[in-house]
Amino acid sequence: MKEDVKKEVYLEIVTPVKVIYRGFVNSIIVPVEDGMIGILPRHVNTLARIVPGILIAKTDKGSSYFVGSR
Repeated sequence: MKEDVKKEVYLEIVTPVKVIYRGFVNSIIVPVEDGMIGILPRHVNTLARIVPGILIAKTDKGSSYFVGSR
């Protein structure tokens, strides 16, 4: 396996008011219409409608939880 494979993905969460998160994460779990999807570095392109719920951003230091509503 290649050692230069990226192990993080850049995540930026932007609200109409401000940027609430900006940084690199190991994985993201996102609420979508059909449930939840996990996104990993080098993930295949995916198109899904994100819905209100809890987004989880995982890093080496732990997990951050973001609650979205309408």
